[in-house]
Amino acid sequence: MADEEITELEEEEEGKEYEEEGQAGDDEERESLAPRYEEDVVLEEEPKEQVMTLEQAQSSLSLLGRTVSGLQHAYLMANLSDLRLTDISLLPTFRHLLFVNVSGNLLSDDHIQVSNFTELSALDHAPRSTCTL
Repeated sequence: MADEEITELEEEEEGKEYEEEGQAGDDEERESLAPRYEEDVVLEEEPKEQVMTLEQAQSSLSLLGRTVSGLQHAYLMANLSDLRLTDISLLPTFRHLLFVNVSGNLLSDDHIQVSNFTELSALDHAPRSTCTL
């Protein structure tokens, strides 16, 4: 019986050592999974001014069709979404546009002026989300 008791005690001690090693490993794993706030958190900076270029505007044009007068052909749609634009003042030079998508950009209400578009039917300007996780 003494041999059985010794064996049981040895097994218990080995189990305790294994549990302690497992706990130490768990602590290391928890530390590696914990966020490092200094490195992981990205603060939203003030956006740099990103003015729409003529090349961007030209490459965004689509839907060739007749103008409102019906006498000319012109591009009727521009898709300038998600380009991080802060200024689209060049856009009114494309006076025959009917549909313009500038969603997902960094435009303020002051930059979205549609008074120069006499034929504009639809303007999509949903703001870009500034929330970062």
